[in-house]
Amino acid sequence: MKSISQTPIPFPGFPIKIDTLRSPDEKVGPIAADINRDGIKEIIAVGIIFFSGTPITSMLHVIQTNGHELQGYPKGYFQMAHDIAVGDVDNDGYIDIALRTNDSVDVLDHIGNHLQGFPLYYPTLTPVANWTSNNFINLYDLDGDGKLEIITCQYNKLAVFDYHGQMKPGWPGNVIGKVFSNPAIGDLDKDGKAEIVTTQFRQLSGTPSLDSASINIFRYNGAQFSNNWPIYYDSLYLTYLASPTIYIGNTAANSYIIAPVTKSNIMCKFYKFNLNAEITKTVYFDLMGYFNEMSMVMGDIDKDGQVEYATGGFDGGYLDLYVLNSQFNTMQGWPQNGSTDLRTPAIVKLTNGPYLNIISPGHYAIDDNDSVHGFIYGYSNSGVPFIWSPLRPLGYVHGLCVDDLNNDGSVEIISANEYTPKDFIIHIWTIPGVAYSHVDDPWPMYCHDRYKSNQYGFIPPDEPIGIQPMSNEIPNEFILFQNYPNPFNPATTIKYQVRTSSLINLSVFDIIGREVAALVNENLKPGTYSISFDGSNLSSGVYYYRLTSDGVMIDTKKMVMIK
Repeated sequence: MKSISQTPIPFPGFPIKIDTLRSPDEKVGPIAADINRDGIKEIIAVGIIFFSGTPITSMLHVIQTNGHELQGYPKGYFQMAHDIAVGDVDNDGYIDIALRTNDSVDVLDHIGNHLQGFPLYYPTLTPVANWTSNNFINLYDLDGDGKLEIITCQYNKLAVFDYHGQMKPGWPGNVIGKVFSNPAIGDLDKDGKAEIVTTQFRQLSGTPSLDSASINIFRYNGAQFSNNWPIYYDSLYLTYLASPTIYIGNTAANSYIIAPVTKSNIMCKFYKFNLNAEITKTVYFDLMGYFNEMSMVMGDIDKDGQVEYATGGFDGGYLDLYVLNSQFNTMQGWPQNGSTDLRTPAIVKLTNGPYLNIISPGHYAIDDNDSVHGFIYGYSNSGVPFIWSPLRPLGYVHGLCVDDLNNDGSVEIISANEYTPKDFIIHIWTIPGVAYSHVDDPWPMYCHDRYKSNQYGFIPPDEPIGIQPMSNEIPNEFILFQNYPNPFNPATTIKYQVRTSSLINLSVFDIIGREVAALVNENLKPGTYSISFDGSNLSSGVYYYRLTSDGVMIDTKKMVMIK
């Protein structure tokens, strides 16, 4: 069986030009999020100008689906913007935008105001002249108190700030060199507190210019995870652009870390570590050199109950896209030559078939006589190109995002493109009839994981988690249906009917009555709805889900998860 693709069509009003002075940067968007809570997501992206002889400036854009900027935006910075992340930092119910520049950390609310304590001065302090600082910013609730922390870095430092801009106790943590790429964040040991996995290296002024590449794990409070860490890689193997990836198992023994390293122009390797810092698997790719290794993304692509992996990088001058099975063997139909870029590919649902798909930006843009167009490639799980692949957006593709912008249940593909050395173009396509679900987009997938945790199966807690209206007809009664499939592994769908407008709560409980997931807690109009529940972070067993309306219980049903 193969997934049959429907053809993406242009989203009404797009493409649009949002900046004629600055081009998009590869690390800073686009991100899709509902900033103003109107039920329609906005597109967050940053334009940067850094040409020789020109003052560096950055512009933070928040673009609505009507093509206009959200009120209060754009926001300008007289510095290089290196990274953005979005989430409800001040816990007011609205999503905020966190941004990292050369010298500061800033957080803006939904109307463009700085949160209290921001921007805060936190310079890079890179010891080697002319090095790109490449700072990152992440958001995550590390200590499980319901509030997001802000994770960033200096040279030799990993820093964690609270939502008021104050350094958290125990931080900063010391690292050997520069944490160049975003860390992976998640509760590896299942103790209710998150760990931060970093890769780093030293920058030198001589030759070689880099050394001492390592991987390390910090606890939520800045302490070392154990004496087994950090691990230093073999001489001349370095980390650079790619982030580590983590899989959170149902027990600590089943959690693992995947981290890439590169030996310039010769070899790229992916190591699989357990939490004891033991290498349990090594995968080699020849001639993927000069620091162009890519992160490994995860997802059950062929729906066989096992996690597969997608990655890519240089191979003899080409940019190849790989898909590996759970044993890290290349799957049939892969690799695909020349169909990826230096950015991570995505495992997403772009068809109505039973399997997941792969989408990736191309490395090049080609002059098609009339104008320059880039490439966006789409493949079935078995490596068969879709009939529409590649899409040809105007300009070179700097970043992709896959989401449901207008909450109509269909998938949208959003790309940020550089048309000339300055013009910033946003393209959007929609795929009618192909339903968007977080369960089908199980990893960061560019910007699905808005907190950029690089954790398999993570869904931001301020995400509406795919509540989909199924019918506009007004039901005669409240009904909670049996989930399907049941038993399930690890995801299932819960359907329910709402008779009158009311505050609807749908929660999942374990067998002793502890709430393990709050799926819905909002005012809904009459209608029939469905929502996906992903139990990747839970153990096998019996669970109960309960529906209430304005605090009055409607029904409780049992479901079984088998891993």
